[in-house]
Amino acid sequence: MQDQTGIIWVLPDGPHRHPRVLGGGKPARYAGDLVIKHGRIGDVTNLSGTFQFDDPDGLLLIADELEQLGFVVKSDAVRFFPQDGSLPRVLR
Repeated sequence: MQDQTGIIWVLPDGPHRHPRVLGGGKPARYAGDLVIKHGRIGDVTNLSGTFQFDDPDGLLLIADELEQLGFVVKSDAVRFFPQDGSLPRVLR
C-alpha cells in the first residue's frame, strides 16, 4: 500500500491490514498485493479487498518506485486485475 505522502508500506498478508496502517478512513494512493521471495519482487498486483484500485498506470508507478528503492521486480511480475472479473493483464 502507498499512503498519500508516497510511503510504500509492506505488511504481512492477512485480512484488513491496510486500515490498521492508515487508520481513520484515510485514503491510500494505491494498494494491492506484493510478494517478495529471495530478495526479489515476484508479484505486484492491484488485488486489495479494501481499496480495489482500478488504475493500471498507478500499478506501474508503484513497480517503478520499488525499483528506484533498489528492489528487483521480476519480468511478468506486474499484473493488473480488472474489476469486471476478466483475466488479469501482465503490464510488465
